[in-house]
Amino acid sequence: MAERDEASGGGEDFAALLAASEKTAAPRAVVGERVRGRVIAIGATTAFVEIGGKGEATIETAEFRDATSGEVQLAVGDEIEATVVDDGATSGAVVMRAPGCWRRSATRGDSWRSG
Repeated sequence: MAERDEASGGGEDFAALLAASEKTAAPRAVVGERVRGRVIAIGATTAFVEIGGKGEATIETAEFRDATSGEVQLAVGDEIEATVVDDGATSGAVVMRAPGCWRRSATRGDSWRSG
């Protein structure tokens, strides 16, 4: 019987901690806002970008495709800046887009801006 009391008491503590963390949660990204972040993963069509206290965002890798070579000019660790087009209310995730997207290569040290 004592085990049940401890288990339910732990649940109450967790609920209180969860409620407290929601009150201090970082602000969400806002549509139209320019945000800067670091690429943490790249998939076949989407890159995932850590945008600080606002969480993670996605951006299509096509935004970084070289028109001449067709090569995606993006790597894990690159720092980018782009505009939020979905704050997660529509797609469930923060989505960023160019034009005017800015990238600094983590490996080459060069910078690039889309048109």
